[in-house]
Amino acid sequence: IKVNLKRKPFYHFKLLLSCFFDTIMSFGPLVLPFRADQYSFALNFKDNNENSQFPSPNFELSCIAFDTNGTCKDYVFSRKLTALDSAIVKPAPNAPVPPNTTQVEGDDIVYVFPKKFEREIEVIFFVASAPRVVGRANDLSFSNKLEFVVSYNDDNTPVSHNVDIKHLTGNLSKFPIPSNEWAGSFVLAVAYLTEQGWTIRSVGSRHCADGLDLLVPTLKRSILSLRDKQGIQLDCANNLTVDEDERITLTRQWQDEELPEAARLPSSTDPVSVQKLRLDLSWTFWPPPKPADEDEEPLEDPAVEWQVQFYNKDGEEVFTVGTDSREGTGVMAGRPEPEEEEEAEKEEEEPEK
Repeated sequence: IKVNLKRKPFYHFKLLLSCFFDTIMSFGPLVLPFRADQYSFALNFKDNNENSQFPSPNFELSCIAFDTNGTCKDYVFSRKLTALDSAIVKPAPNAPVPPNTTQVEGDDIVYVFPKKFEREIEVIFFVASAPRVVGRANDLSFSNKLEFVVSYNDDNTPVSHNVDIKHLTGNLSKFPIPSNEWAGSFVLAVAYLTEQGWTIRSVGSRHCADGLDLLVPTLKRSILSLRDKQGIQLDCANNLTVDEDERITLTRQWQDEELPEAARLPSSTDPVSVQKLRLDLSWTFWPPPKPADEDEEPLEDPAVEWQVQFYNKDGEEVFTVGTDSREGTGVMAGRPEPEEEEEAEKEEEEPEK
């Protein structure tokens, strides 16, 4: 940057700096009200442009929290709507919000209730993502509008900060977008707890990953950067360990993956002929049942019925296996029934005649 100090130095300096900061996401640090009951965060991306060359975008705002030990404590995204005992809530469309919530406008919203946090929660990140959509490309640049909004009440006065993040995306005219320029996710901002309270500032990093699951090592390096470059002393930064293979599990609906990617195989793995494919299904009941009293029997888990549907290359359903039908052509689903296991054990126990 060259500055002309002979003629209107302040004007030239201010002009050049404004041009520089327009190329990055500049926001904060902003100290949020210490006694506030609620902070609201929104991602706006629907521009209602009928002449757009792309279909309606499918973006989401997610949030992930780290504790003072540097551990990923909990997170919310489109298929997990609450975290930390409802201290962080992502309301579903047309669904009721928690009581006493001050609702805000936005295309995708995350509500944070700081007074409900456990004491060890110290850092939270906000990430905008374009989840994969089967049959078409989906990228954060596929909208003419992209905006991050932070809002709260300060002494009963509504305050809102709107940050335009559209300039972080690629050029819409360059399609198909090269894989190394794909805008799958933006780490928008980080909020951290100090003696002054919660402070939020921009991050603005861009990644090809389409969600939180692959970003944990990156987020941990951002926490270290807060300490090493910004001088912010956090127990989280002092105690964390960066593991490049650390992942969190996100469930997705209608998501296609290549087998090596689905199995989380290293990219250097040589192609192999797949002889057998195993899919594991699991579920958790939430909220967990309350512990039974001493004179009561514990409640049994609900019985779960499940199905796995198989289709041919033309998209036609071929057969279904599941709770009621556990075998199909080349497929066996589920563990043996208890009575089958008992019969097999009896056969092994019977002496040979």
